[in-house]
Amino acid sequence: MKLHRQILPVFGFLATLGLLFSPLIEVHTSGDIPRDLIIFGTDITGDTQHLSGLIFAQDFQFYSLMALLMSWLAAIFSQKQVRVVALSFGIFIISMLPAWFMVYVEDIIKHQVEGPLEHQYLYGFTFAGIALFCGTFGIIQTQPRPSQAVGNVLDQEV
Repeated sequence: MKLHRQILPVFGFLATLGLLFSPLIEVHTSGDIPRDLIIFGTDITGDTQHLSGLIFAQDFQFYSLMALLMSWLAAIFSQKQVRVVALSFGIFIISMLPAWFMVYVEDIIKHQVEGPLEHQYLYGFTFAGIALFCGTFGIIQTQPRPSQAVGNVLDQEV
């Protein structure tokens, strides 16, 4: 089955919208002051009192997701060479996002909150995985395939 060339970037675009509106990190801490907070692609809900650095993290995450959406749009509406560049840029951002969720944001919370920390990244990893799959195979699908004439010449020489 031959896929239309824009179908994978469209799925990647939808996965990025999923990243924007789904709970990317759910954090539950227990201790002297229990806290529950959920970090979405666009906002933070829950007890963020006395946690510094989260607003910067949220802004950085939002702008990264906006750049990712723009790269998908470029891949959907552009020609072959620009599509490869846009998808490569998108793959770089997608690869960075889960590490950003786990390392940077969790460290901010862990170093400022007393007590055990429970977290889950199910939605973030699911949507990032779908987008990474779409970007990678979108690049492979864009690569030129050898023409049939070359194969015929090789067959004739044998």
